[in-house]
Amino acid sequence: MAMSDILAMNRIDWDWFLSCTLAKRNASDRELINISWALVRQVAKRQGLDYRRLPVARRIESGLDPAHRHFHLLLGGLRRVGAPERMVCMAIYQRLLGYRENSLMRIPNGTIRVRLYDSRGGALGYLCKVLNQSEAYGWMHAEVELSDAARLAASRSANAGLRMAAGVVGK
Repeated sequence: MAMSDILAMNRIDWDWFLSCTLAKRNASDRELINISWALVRQVAKRQGLDYRRLPVARRIESGLDPAHRHFHLLLGGLRRVGAPERMVCMAIYQRLLGYRENSLMRIPNGTIRVRLYDSRGGALGYLCKVLNQSEAYGWMHAEVELSDAARLAASRSANAGLRMAAGVVGK
């Protein structure tokens, strides 16, 4: 990840931090990318937004078990971010992945956590935490990707800061 991307991530007004797992082992990067974009598209559609305009940062990694691949997202530009909307996001993800049945219950084919973003930790801190030594393997082989909208939001924020510092207002 380039230093410019690190700086860009901290200039964006993120709304949510999502951690998403799949029950399936050895999911490919392509599969995880497709699932993550399907989730972003569905959340945007529900909120009446164009998903291509939402700032998104994604990190795909391996967990404790290298075969257990998962991803994290930072998502910005949302209209509604409260608990009801986060619960709906969780339901969307469960519906995207589907369920498997056993004799007692329906079991989701993955899990998701949707948290409000807290800027005090910094965007990179969310995506780059290594929770324990076993997970360090996943971080060493992970990349953080920014959407085009995220890069644009960061550059607008940087340009506004430069204009303010130079005393230029309203341009």
